[in-house]
Amino acid sequence: MGSGKTTVCQIFEQLGISVYNADTEAKKLYVTHLGLKRAVIELLGDAAYFADGLLNRKWITEAIFSDTAKRQALNKLVHPLLLEDFNAWCTQKNDGKTPYILKEAAILFETGSYKELDFVIGVLAPKPLIYERIMQRDSISASQTSKRLKAQWPEKKWKALCKYTILNDGKAPLIKQVLNTHNCIVLGQE
Repeated sequence: MGSGKTTVCQIFEQLGISVYNADTEAKKLYVTHLGLKRAVIELLGDAAYFADGLLNRKWITEAIFSDTAKRQALNKLVHPLLLEDFNAWCTQKNDGKTPYILKEAAILFETGSYKELDFVIGVLAPKPLIYERIMQRDSISASQTSKRLKAQWPEKKWKALCKYTILNDGKAPLIKQVLNTHNCIVLGQE
């Protein structure tokens, strides 16, 4: 969260690589999958959705980041459906035109979904920059940002499971790192 995964993925897309954005697709599932919607309401209450049927993201975010059990229960509801959606997307995108595809996800390790992938590219950024990005993007305080970040695996833990890493600190040449990673993947190099 806040490392700049989306920016990195946009560069990969410019190289012709298809990217599945798990967060975007999860938001769609929350609204379109009636079984999930019912389960979310059962878990979190009617306030999880607005009267028009749209997801009350701000309310849900507050609810799950103040209650670990609810956050874990919500993840157990949505992630199997998201994996199913991702697998269907992969089948559709597996047309032989690109050497690989990417899955962009904030909680890849926490949900165990990284085990379904051939390898992981981690996007790193310094903590102060991560805080700044999240606070600006979501219009939240430093304490709210801290609460969200504490729900994720520490960098040291997930970095050990990454085959490649890209530093997105605003200083290191990002495009060059993406190109190098892309070339390593295409050529099968480490």
